[in-house]
Amino acid sequence: MGEKIGQAHTQYCDLMGTCAADWEGNGFADLCRLKGIDTERFRVVSMSLWGFPVSQCSIIVVDMNVVGRSFDDVGAYSRSHNGCVPVHDFHFFTTPEEIGPYIKEFSAELVHRDIGIDSIDVIERVDLE
Repeated sequence: MGEKIGQAHTQYCDLMGTCAADWEGNGFADLCRLKGIDTERFRVVSMSLWGFPVSQCSIIVVDMNVVGRSFDDVGAYSRSHNGCVPVHDFHFFTTPEEIGPYIKEFSAELVHRDIGIDSIDVIERVDLE
């Protein structure tokens, strides 16, 4: 059994939630090439960003010679191996300026960890700009 892909975390996890991102253009393939990652061999399947402002990044890739070339192939491999795929983790220090051009949109939803609410009823929205 492999290492579990977990929920984002910080040292104290004061705020917890979810996040999502859309990549720009070729996704992280251009960033991988910039960092010297062989995009003919590897396909990005996951990434981690941490620090504030963003200071570290891990790009998680699969070897297409092992798991297949398409996302469907990766999914089929995962299903036939109890949800686990072998990956390579390329870690580097970075800045928002370096990562920014590769992300079209980013969203994070965070709630204080001790409150335990699942939904909210917004009674007023105030534009502070």
